[in-house]
Amino acid sequence: MGEAFRFSGKEIVHLVFATVVLASAFAFALSGSFFIDLGLHVGHDPGIKWDVFLWPALPISLAIVFGAFVLHELAHKFSAQFYGLWAEFRASFGGLLLALGVSAGLGVVVAPPGAVVIRGPASDREAGVISVWGPVVNIVLAGVCLPLWLLTDQSQVARTGLPLAENFFQLVLFINVVLAAFNMIPVKPLDGSKIVRWSVVAFVLTWVPIVALFYLLLQGGSF
Repeated sequence: MGEAFRFSGKEIVHLVFATVVLASAFAFALSGSFFIDLGLHVGHDPGIKWDVFLWPALPISLAIVFGAFVLHELAHKFSAQFYGLWAEFRASFGGLLLALGVSAGLGVVVAPPGAVVIRGPASDREAGVISVWGPVVNIVLAGVCLPLWLLTDQSQVARTGLPLAENFFQLVLFINVVLAAFNMIPVKPLDGSKIVRWSVVAFVLTWVPIVALFYLLLQGGSF
């Protein structure tokens, strides 16, 4: 309990690096500023200029990555520290650079950015609770963005100005739902594998809002 909510200098460096690189990867994808399309032609869209859209996409991408990725990982970290376990985030430097390269080249974010490393004895229940908090953060963020998206869908308030993402809240909703669903797959080392081992009921109950948000997203429109 005494180590809860503490960060080491090394961990901060890893978090900052992962956040900046992952946000840059998202910026390439969201701005349409990647270099190769499926037909392997240089310049994905001649009407989209990287110097026009890439820089405006960066602050949007930073906000998205902080919410969907950083808060997800911090939820794991703090809940593990609550149980008295050692927990620090470690970036996957190779995975992040690969993600940046693929995004810059193809506009697809395939990111193994890293994870919170946890050490110490933990019961199945403790491991399950620690694991479930990550997807719960994404579900909460998506749930908050749903009404905001619907309320601003026809206004200029939440317009991103980007060619591949019109509404900021719709984009945040989509990314958080996808991230929550992916992490809830019951396959190691994903969160879902530890949650279902702890409690099938908790596993099913976590999937209910994910499926509901997916349905509402599809009902409201698609990307």
